Amino acid sequence: REQFFDAEGRNIRAVQSFHEPIGFAQRLRVHLRQTLDGLLGTESGASWTDDPYRGLQVFDLEHAPIFHGRDEETCDLLQRLRDQHRAGCAFAVIVGASGSGKSSLARAGVAASLAEDTTEDGATQWRIATFIPALGTDGLIAELTRTLFASLPELDRAGVDAQSIAN
Repeated sequence: REQFFDAEGRNIRAVQSFHEPIGFAQRLRVHLRQTLDGLLGTESGASWTDDPYRGLQVFDLEHAPIFHGRDEETCDLLQRLRDQHRAGCAFAVIVGASGSGKSSLARAGVAASLAEDTTEDGATQWRIATFIPALGTDGLIAELTRTLFASLPELDRAGVDAQSIAN
């Protein structure tokens, strides 16, 4: 006990085995968060109150706390985006069968990770905008323009006209 616990009973040394690097990364993040919360006297682990079973509905940004099982794919996509950014084109395509979870991976996995970790590649703030091209009635460019303007209010304040860009 004297080698592994401090005077207040907190574990200060232990051994943990990990089969995959992603398991280590997840556990490290959880432990760091708990340690920082303890030092700061805060609590970041808010409990989920809604139904966690989404059925066939997409997991979106707000569902990130209950989105599990795709951590390796999320990390792979984040690394791909970093690599693509260094190559001059931060773009990645997620391909899969209908209903395989592409949208959930993109939103509750990748986008939520980017929004949570604002130190990623020097970004101070990420803004997330999602749209489904097939649902737009005015065409792809018009729908994308509306979505971007809704997510980037600075464009409107700068005097950029969304309608003229879409046309």
